[in-house]
Amino acid sequence: EDYHEVIKIKLREIQLWLLNEYNLDSKVFVDSSPVFEKYFAKIANIGWQGKHTNIVSKKYGSWLFLAEIFLPVEIKDLKPQMLDSCGSCNKCIDICPTNALVSENNIDARKCISYLTIENKGPIPFSLRNKIGNKVYGCDDCLSVCPWNKFSTETTEEKLQSSSDSKELSFFLKFNKEKFQKYFFKSPIKRIGWTRFLRNLIIATGNSKNRNLIKYLYIHLNNKDSLIRGTCVWSLFQLINKKEKIELKKRILQKETNEYVLFELGMLG
Repeated sequence: EDYHEVIKIKLREIQLWLLNEYNLDSKVFVDSSPVFEKYFAKIANIGWQGKHTNIVSKKYGSWLFLAEIFLPVEIKDLKPQMLDSCGSCNKCIDICPTNALVSENNIDARKCISYLTIENKGPIPFSLRNKIGNKVYGCDDCLSVCPWNKFSTETTEEKLQSSSDSKELSFFLKFNKEKFQKYFFKSPIKRIGWTRFLRNLIIATGNSKNRNLIKYLYIHLNNKDSLIRGTCVWSLFQLINKKEKIELKKRILQKETNEYVLFELGMLG
């Protein structure tokens, strides 16, 4: 389920306890405001900032959710005591599909697959589309490869445990907006919205090398959103043969007027 909601419920319980026991007002945050949470995690000695720029804990590895409770209380002389323990390990840097980790503790967010598939609302850059592979929502490659994960244990919170109910791309390509909202009702995926999810799905389809998915792309090529139509053009050109490309180009030029979609077509020759 959506970790934002699951964790916020737990924070609300602490918030109520603080009010009842100490008459302290407080505010809680779970990825909901521009809070420097990695800084606070360091001075709270939860862990250190790894080379992938995320917090690493000797107890939990790289698999962490960060959340905060803000109190009207001044706490002095807080200093991080946990030393950087990445050492000479560069596994997170080496594994990044798009080379977004340009150096230690330095990330180019414009190349990060998590940013591109979750935060970015526009087209995904041409140079990065193939490197995204089959990732539809975020990327955990740099986290999953961290050696400190060997000390982590699976959560006992049932609502945060992963589902073994995996689906093929074709399953989601049959969705419409209503089905998307219903299927991901309790998932954080719902936060990116139908359009971004479909854009990501179409990119993954173009990288799939599966010609059986072409029929779904032709359906979405008629989408009212130019972002989806333009992404479909790219994806189709990854899967169809030379003759089909000529026919598709004629078809698009006959009825398409949107500059972005025509730009996508022009970039593909």
